[in-house]
Amino acid sequence: GHTGELLGDPVISEIAEAHGVSSAQVILRWNLQKGVVVIPEGKGITAIGTAFKGNEDITYVKLPRGVISVQDNAFNNCYNLQGIYLPGELQTIGNSAFYRCTGLLKVAVPKRVTSIGNAAFYGSDKLFMIYMQEAADSGLVSIGDEAFYQCRALEYFCSDKGFVIPGNLEAIGASAFYDCRAIK
Repeated sequence: GHTGELLGDPVISEIAEAHGVSSAQVILRWNLQKGVVVIPEGKGITAIGTAFKGNEDITYVKLPRGVISVQDNAFNNCYNLQGIYLPGELQTIGNSAFYRCTGLLKVAVPKRVTSIGNAAFYGSDKLFMIYMQEAADSGLVSIGDEAFYQCRALEYFCSDKGFVIPGNLEAIGASAFYDCRAIK
């Protein structure tokens, strides 16, 4: 990012001084007003719980390195969430983690993810792409029941080589891709 450059920006410094806050606080507030959540690196965060559940204001989230789990219901009903950055260390996407995130467009699933939980992306009806990073070496073992249920715009479950079933996949749950009318 450009946060380091912005911290020394004279305009941001002037705004911060006028409001009695730090430049970092000005940048954070601006991001929040734009619906952007960037969780700082180096804070030892390994799991994302329900802190964002039902938040209709966020549009983009960047999870820091070291997060290994997006837990059950983490972003459930975040209707305006359009994008999320999942770090390479991520291992699990919990049940209903992105349930009815109706603004979500695409997700890159890191190769270390071993499971996508039940109803993980259920009803995320604008989700058109699941990109599997390094699909041949993917750790994905299971896709839960109704994981992509009613993801009607889902066209691509792919890697760089097109449609893909990850090499280590052992189980696809009941109705995992139910009503995914556009899938190729």
